[in-house]
Amino acid sequence: MLALLYKKKNTFLLISWAIFWISIGVTPINIDYNPKSVIEILNIFRIYTPIFLTITFAILILKNKLYQKKNYNINYFSFTNLFLYYFLVQLIGFYNNNLLNFNLQNLYLIILGLGSIEIFIMREIYDTKLELKYLIYIGVFICFISSLFFFLLLVKVNYKLPYNNIRELLDINLEKFFLFANHPPRSTGIARSLGIINIFIILYFLFLTKKKIIKVSLYIASFCNTCLIWLLQSRGSLLVTNVIIFLIILFIKKKNLKNKILIIFFVIFFPIITLKIISNCSDYLFKKNLSVERIIPIENRLFSDRTSSGRITIWKESFKNYDYNKIFGYGPQGDRFLLKNNFNTINNYSDNASNALIYSFLSGGYFAVLILLLIYSNVLAKIFICYKEFIIKNAETNINLKLSLSYAIFFILRSLFENSFAVFSIDFLLFISSAIYIENYQRKNS
Repeated sequence: MLALLYKKKNTFLLISWAIFWISIGVTPINIDYNPKSVIEILNIFRIYTPIFLTITFAILILKNKLYQKKNYNINYFSFTNLFLYYFLVQLIGFYNNNLLNFNLQNLYLIILGLGSIEIFIMREIYDTKLELKYLIYIGVFICFISSLFFFLLLVKVNYKLPYNNIRELLDINLEKFFLFANHPPRSTGIARSLGIINIFIILYFLFLTKKKIIKVSLYIASFCNTCLIWLLQSRGSLLVTNVIIFLIILFIKKKNLKNKILIIFFVIFFPIITLKIISNCSDYLFKKNLSVERIIPIENRLFSDRTSSGRITIWKESFKNYDYNKIFGYGPQGDRFLLKNNFNTINNYSDNASNALIYSFLSGGYFAVLILLLIYSNVLAKIFICYKEFIIKNAETNINLKLSLSYAIFFILRSLFENSFAVFSIDFLLFISSAIYIENYQRKNS
């Protein structure tokens, strides 16, 4: 009976976690409250169900606290609590910002962030024994599903139109194709999701199977993924994904240096070289007026574009226009509030801070930056300890720990040039589940 109860609680929390995941891509301001189609009804469900869950979890947690049904040791510097403080500080910034209206559009990211954190608190206080690896797997699976939409788009789109590159083609057509999102992803977001999947594939390719047919299938999947990430030319996603894969291969204990170099070449460089050869051959035949369809040009932004895509200018303007008397910042999405009102209206730049620490400063002020720095230092310290675990205790057989470490480093690097896990998003959900997995692993093995 007790086992059945645990199973029901686990199922409920897993479904709730998936609901928070599928809420990504919906913004309340674009919801049609007089739905005329199934998609519009689904979008209402996607945004309001996780909000309802957030309120329900908050009531259950407070009830447990008031009646003290379960006492457990509270670690005030755990990742769960640090992120809880981080979002609550932004609420104070929102309360003090008289120019922001009290509405769902301005609060929904905080509500969803708090709700997803409450799932980890529920897991602890109700002792559900829910394995954290399943939360990570759900995230990877949803990234895979969204990538399938991307593949379908590549098949469906008309390549004969005068696109300059794959990025331009996608950014024009993604909005038309992702019907279930009223805030569709950009090419950079697709590249990030492909990177997440590629890391997952590489880990299973290297560590979890010896069957040749499975290994060949995984390599082909990784090959295609690497080609697509290169085609998208999102420099951040391309570099971070390959850095993580390089580190994974570098720290394989059972391979010598020669084998490691060969694996690095065939996993990272061979797909790009193959793609470049195909593209050059296509261009050559096209110029010779042969009856060959030209492949869309590959814009090599990694080396040709030496700009920061406006990020440095945005960072400077963020600090220039910030009111330093605002101890708690401007509230959630403070970067959009500040840049739209002081900078973006007269310049053709994004209203996205494109840096986790700067975003935290604009949204939650000095305290939010301090909390985020504590999260960084906590994660990096635990990554270092786990590295010693691999060397001393031969913990490298734990594939889920490897996956968590890889994703934690991936998003830390990504947060240097994107808001990443500083705001409720794919990055946040995968980062917090990976960080808490690492935290729990060390607690059990200390």
